[in-house]
Amino acid sequence: MEDLKELENEIRIKLAFATDRRQVAQESSDRTTDEREQRRDGYQSAARHLMASIIRPRIEKVVAFFPNALLAPPEADTESQWCCRFLKTVEFPASTKLSFLVSPDMTLENAIVTYDLEILPIYFKFQGHDQVVVPIAAVREGKVAAWIDAKLLDFVDVYLESQTLEQYHRSFERDEAAHAVPAARG
Repeated sequence: MEDLKELENEIRIKLAFATDRRQVAQESSDRTTDEREQRRDGYQSAARHLMASIIRPRIEKVVAFFPNALLAPPEADTESQWCCRFLKTVEFPASTKLSFLVSPDMTLENAIVTYDLEILPIYFKFQGHDQVVVPIAAVREGKVAAWIDAKLLDFVDVYLESQTLEQYHRSFERDEAAHAVPAARG
């Protein structure tokens, strides 16, 4: 009979140990989840601030110089991307898209600010993609603003260069001719 009480006691100890392990694991998981949510909230706040205070006002300055520019606001749920399309015109005959995106890294400790420039068709070399990484806990606005300014000035140089390339003008003229409606004959 003593053996059964000993067995029962050993089972109780193992069950209690397993319960304690599950509880510790759950508490650890809850802490990890809470910490991740706090980092996500910190990222979202930093991204909104970067977009509203640094990126958007600078893009709007550039857009003001180009009447063919259309500024698309960020998606309402993310507020993390601004995109500007430049319509083809006689003066600027290339299809152009400029965008800035703020995204988190895997650990939600850094914000990645991404610059993308697309000019189609591609008739010359230019830097179409670049990124800067900033810690969410200590965003250095001056560093980000200087980087954005440099990217926007590079964009203006590239966009003005596209204006002078004969290939774009020939391509634009072909596109216009293809879309022209023939005159009615009487």
